[in-house]
Amino acid sequence: MLHEIPIQILSLGDYGLHPIVNVRIGSYYSAMLLDTGASRTTLDLQFLREHFPDLVLTSNDNGATGLGGNNIENYLVVLPQLRLTDQLIIIDTELGVIDLSTLRMKYEELGMPDVCGILGMDTLISRKAVIDLEQKKLIFREDT
Repeated sequence: MLHEIPIQILSLGDYGLHPIVNVRIGSYYSAMLLDTGASRTTLDLQFLREHFPDLVLTSNDNGATGLGGNNIENYLVVLPQLRLTDQLIIIDTELGVIDLSTLRMKYEELGMPDVCGILGMDTLISRKAVIDLEQKKLIFREDT
């Protein structure tokens, strides 16, 4: 079975292009940055604290790199539900959690949609994703 998600390409002027996809986490609709350079799918710390204060964060001793620095303070969380399409729902998945406030502020400054996180390679590979930039679609293949 194929699941298709529209990709929106944001032009950030001198900052380049960013692909985002719409997702639903619990009852909250938001967007995630599609990032093939990110090893792990990650949520923003503030978004998580604001909307899911009861979820338990575990310190991640492995550390995180990227996003402008090394040794970024980061956590892990088991998210009860990440809905990528109406039919493609990831249940009880472990995600990274980091402070994405710099990214979110830049998007706000440029009038772009808010993002709650980064859709990384762990999710893309495990769900056999194909990124079709010509059609502006993220396609997930789910074996039945």
